[in-house]
Amino acid sequence: MMKIKILLFVLLFSGSSLLAQKVKLSGEISGGNFTEIQIKDVLTGDVVQTTEVKDKKFDFKFDLDKEDIYALFLDNDNYMLIDLKPGDKIEVYYDLNDFDAITIDGSESTELYMYYIKTVRAMTDLDEKVVFTDSLINANSDKLISLLFGFNLGFDGNVDTHKKLIDGLATEFSDNAIYLDYVSEFNSANATAIGSIPPDIELEDKDGNIVTLYSLRGQYVLLDFWAAWCRPCRGESPTLVSAYNKYHDDGFTIYSVSLDQTKDAWLKAIDDDGIGAWYHVSDLKGWQSSAGQLYGINSIPANFLIGPDGKIVAKNLRGASLGSELSDIFNH
Repeated sequence: MMKIKILLFVLLFSGSSLLAQKVKLSGEISGGNFTEIQIKDVLTGDVVQTTEVKDKKFDFKFDLDKEDIYALFLDNDNYMLIDLKPGDKIEVYYDLNDFDAITIDGSESTELYMYYIKTVRAMTDLDEKVVFTDSLINANSDKLISLLFGFNLGFDGNVDTHKKLIDGLATEFSDNAIYLDYVSEFNSANATAIGSIPPDIELEDKDGNIVTLYSLRGQYVLLDFWAAWCRPCRGESPTLVSAYNKYHDDGFTIYSVSLDQTKDAWLKAIDDDGIGAWYHVSDLKGWQSSAGQLYGINSIPANFLIGPDGKIVAKNLRGASLGSELSDIFNH
């Protein structure tokens, strides 16, 4: 019995070092007139394989040494995500006019993905979608494809579910690019979750002086990410001015981080909008802003209300919601 156990151990754990195996991916396309189809890297968009479409049918055969998620790509409006493993033999029926008619055979993970997409599409209640997505991740936390469900769930909550998925994939997929991207987004979001103490920011103000976020401890601070070129951001300026004027004497201030790239545009927007009363900082690196990357900012306006103890109280307070939150805090 001991020899059998040893043999099983060798067979199980030698799989990762085996040579690449053939993947066969074939299918039929209905509803379009395409001459080629591609397999692309999901993150970079790089083309991995290309083959012809003849009489609406296609056939891929290539070597693959490890499992990953790819895009089966016709054009920017017609593509699907697919999980490929070494040795897979997959059949796809892709209907451009009827999403529900799309079928996958030979890839359990991709079949699960299609089941998820079709189920969620039929739901109208957001809470129902969240509960379903959360339960599916928990039931399949050892599957790489579940990263797609996790991205769809979002990182503003469901912390235990995200941690379970990350832990479930850590051993086998620790070097997978999609997995690493997922972990990075989770860590950024978790660092800025409500109740957490976010990282410090140390940037120059408009006069070249270093002003840190942590130097404002003891006050309620609205950490605001914006840019002169961002119309929705500029539209929030009157709201910020009103909130600052009403609550500044009570212990409220604003720390605005600009994602501009030119100082002239940044300073002109501050002057034009009449928002120069509070703290303004920037490294003028646009979307490459060190603070923006630290806080996982991928759209603006974005803000975080931080309490006197340095913990995040609320996030993305826009329009009347900012005044309402501050009214509750300061009781007027």
